[in-house]
Amino acid sequence: MERGSTSKRRPNFDYISSMPDPILQRILSLLETREAVQTSVLSKRWITVWTSVSSLSFVFPFTRSEPFSKRHGDKSDDVVFERFVSMVLHRREPSDLHRFHLNTRDAWSIDDNLIMEWIHYALRHNVRQLHFSTSTFQSLPIFDCSSLEELQLGFRFGSSGDEVINLPNLKELNLTEFVLDASFSKQLLLGCPALEYLSLEDCPFENCHLSSNKLKRLKINFISSIDDFGFVATENFGVRITAPNLTFLCFDGEPEMHLHTKKVSRSIDGGSSHCSCSEDKAPRNSSRNQSLINCKNLGEIEVKYYSNDGSVKLLLDSLVDITMELTNIKIVLSMNPFINS
Repeated sequence: MERGSTSKRRPNFDYISSMPDPILQRILSLLETREAVQTSVLSKRWITVWTSVSSLSFVFPFTRSEPFSKRHGDKSDDVVFERFVSMVLHRREPSDLHRFHLNTRDAWSIDDNLIMEWIHYALRHNVRQLHFSTSTFQSLPIFDCSSLEELQLGFRFGSSGDEVINLPNLKELNLTEFVLDASFSKQLLLGCPALEYLSLEDCPFENCHLSSNKLKRLKINFISSIDDFGFVATENFGVRITAPNLTFLCFDGEPEMHLHTKKVSRSIDGGSSHCSCSEDKAPRNSSRNQSLINCKNLGEIEVKYYSNDGSVKLLLDSLVDITMELTNIKIVLSMNPFINS
């Protein structure tokens, strides 16, 4: 039997454009916002689809393609970026945001007031995931938000000291190059009662005590050189950990940083094990006791180590010493394979 002259599949039919708006919005939310906006030129169907996406991503600088250069001429990258972000937020429909990603780390002259407006926009639209990385901003309006569930901050400044921290639903916090002192670290964790995961990367610790009853996973990437921040290493630089429900702890050291340990006698108090394990650029015979771990339910310690000197043995001795009272403890030691033995 011969096939009919017509086919069930329509030739040249745009099946993607015929998809429901929620599916198209989901697809566009996986792109950087500039790419999502560019789809508006495909057809009338696409003109406004991007205005309803729930995830926005702005990364400076934009890649200057030939059409891009013709459109914007000799305008600076900063000006082009500022105008684009402001245009998107102005034209976007007033629906809630799931994710807002803003990276201006490589920009040096973007107006701080504009950045403040953009962040406030995300907060007003009940953003759940906020990722913000910059090199110039020194005051943050983001520590009072009931909708936030995930927060990533990356910049070389600390808090202004005036923030009221109220993040009742925050479960995941990632800080990079964020200066933590004793007062702010305490205030931060008290203001995040639901926090379960904390990642601290290249953060100078100034006599910090990380105390949380809810925290389950903690990752610390030790700063390779606090000199880059204008600080001088003193006995005040260190961190102490009290997290009774912590099940995973990861120390990740940079090549320039040696993880030194000082053995202490085991002390059991209410089922809690105490240990000393400190990041230290001082000589190996230093007696400074910078880090204290108090985590009675700890199930796994992971150490990513980059040194082949004798401090590895000291580290292992200390970890074994302080985990003898813990059950089902797993210690993972990973060394840089390119370091000579």
